[in-house]
Amino acid sequence: MNIILAGHGKIAYEMKNSIEMIAGQYPNLHTITFEPGDSIDSLKDKYLKIINQSVSK
Repeated sequence: MNIILAGHGKIAYEMKNSIEMIAGQYPNLHTITFEPGDSIDSLKDKYLKIINQSVSK
């Protein structure tokens, strides 16, 4: 099972770092950051990239 953490700024990335410091590596835990200037299309592309990588495995 794959999990996507998403959030504004770099919070998702930092949450993943905290989880992995406590519980070890989670290769199926992915992050998506919402950065200033991101459009709906760029966010959709970020999600699709992760989803497509997961499906192709």
